[in-house]
Amino acid sequence: MISPPLASYPEPPTVPGLPIIGSALHAMGRDPRDFLMAQYDALGPVFRLKAMHIDYVVMAGPDANQFANVEGRGCFESNTFWRGMMHELEADNFLIGLDGDDHTYLRKLFKADFSKAAMEPHADRIYQLCVDIFAHLEPGQKIAVVEPMLQLTSQMIGCIMSGKVPTRDELHDFLYYVNEVTNHFTLRRLPAWLLRFRLGRFRQSKIRTMAFADAVIASRLSGQGGMRNFVDAVVDAGEKCPHLFAPGDLRFSAILPLFAGIDTLGQTLNYALFELHRHPQTLTRVREEVDTVFAAGIPNTEQLKNMPLLNAAVSETLRLHPSAFGMVRTANQDFVFKGHSIKKGQDVVILTTASHFMDAYFESPKAFEIDRFLPPRNEHRQRNVFAPFGRGPHTCLGAGLSESLMALALGSILYNYLFEPLDPNQAYKERISPTPSLGSQFVLTLKAKRFARAGHSI
Repeated sequence: MISPPLASYPEPPTVPGLPIIGSALHAMGRDPRDFLMAQYDALGPVFRLKAMHIDYVVMAGPDANQFANVEGRGCFESNTFWRGMMHELEADNFLIGLDGDDHTYLRKLFKADFSKAAMEPHADRIYQLCVDIFAHLEPGQKIAVVEPMLQLTSQMIGCIMSGKVPTRDELHDFLYYVNEVTNHFTLRRLPAWLLRFRLGRFRQSKIRTMAFADAVIASRLSGQGGMRNFVDAVVDAGEKCPHLFAPGDLRFSAILPLFAGIDTLGQTLNYALFELHRHPQTLTRVREEVDTVFAAGIPNTEQLKNMPLLNAAVSETLRLHPSAFGMVRTANQDFVFKGHSIKKGQDVVILTTASHFMDAYFESPKAFEIDRFLPPRNEHRQRNVFAPFGRGPHTCLGAGLSESLMALALGSILYNYLFEPLDPNQAYKERISPTPSLGSQFVLTLKAKRFARAGHSI
């Protein structure tokens, strides 16, 4: 059967908006996810968002996830979206922006380093890092949680993947640089020319970030980095594929886990603590499971896997607070989705987490309920509805490692510290730049130290 020509299909409906500015202010504001979900409800699973410097076709829902993962795997490329950022990083062959055979080959080379098993030799150290992050607190003392949790995440990732952990100042520079580059050169929430008004801070953070990355590589090349880790795999890949690893490529590949993981993993841990302390009955259930397992010793990856309540808490956090709403790709050929034509060269947002917030798939989708991930509900097992790590060839390479790290870190904190519950009715404003965050408004009050003692291992 011959398919009808592309011209016989209508283009996706365009989101209505104000002249010139259009929908840009809403899409770039504090609630882009809610805004896009409202358009899904009004216009259907495919629509166009066009205003100012933004021109995206948005595909959303389970059918979009299915298309990205199966029928449409060959319809998209990533390089166009990431190219500006890669050029700014001086890493034009950065893994996240590669497509085709080169991308597939490097994923295979690095797969073992991003697996759950990569955490195993470091479990004791990670546990101690989780103890130490709050060890200075005394009962009754308050702490803004977000920054220390980002520091903890950088320590955990550095421990496993690079053998070098950024200092607090290096972390601030790194996060500032990465966030500015992402907002201006990839997400295009802000035009790149705006950086000229803060070049001093931007250049300083770039210089320090690159110096840190160079130091990571130098440490491995000198044999001073301890046990073999991901940076060794990067150096080996550079020898096997020199065309993909110019100095800039090598530099940012070496800190790829930090680049991709600090904000995403750290903010997920923040939201997990936030939601559990707003739901004390759920917290009690999770802590009882944690106490039973952790009392016998620091759990390995297999034991963590067999903690259904802890993993359900992590998964429900990933559902309700995904660090990335979706994936941005560029159509590398004409294709049809849900009766609408998308042309080659069009930027496309695949809103992979849209179904997370649909009551057709998740009961009371705006509520934090860990039982939705447990029998008999098992709502996440519906086809193509739970996708916190993306879909298709660029699905997050570190998904398995991230889940294990989140479970171990969250369990370690709950085992060692009691914090006062939060008021479930208190309003919090979410800031998105580029990942969602509660910022300094998220404060916990220490109630008691259960087993932790400052400066001592457990």
